[in-house]
Amino acid sequence: MSEYKPSFTSEFKRGLNLYNLSVGFLAGLIIAALFFGLSKSQILEFPPLVALWVGGGIFLLTTLFHTVVHSYFGWRFQKGIQASLKGEHEDAIKWLSAVEWKGMDHYDEEGNARRFLHKSRESSVT
Repeated sequence: MSEYKPSFTSEFKRGLNLYNLSVGFLAGLIIAALFFGLSKSQILEFPPLVALWVGGGIFLLTTLFHTVVHSYFGWRFQKGIQASLKGEHEDAIKWLSAVEWKGMDHYDEEGNARRFLHKSRESSVT
């Protein structure tokens, strides 16, 4: 397994770090407050406890989704880096090309996937 980041493990851990958990918590809290407000205005009639359950569910879904997306791109970039290290540059380009999509620097903070993509592109041309 490659020591380079991103990897499945590094991104899985990032998906569950304090910052990402707080994002999910905040989303759940906002949704719970909205549901609680709606129950108070009698637009919807259900106990405030339901609002907390809905907020908790949103927290779990947000955290799960975010962790899965981080893990997927970590796994994908890890496969690309490993392919590049083995000299399998066409495969590396396939796995790593996603790093150029808008916003993907978020999943490659150290720039390793991007560096290996450029290395593989240079090696596949020559």
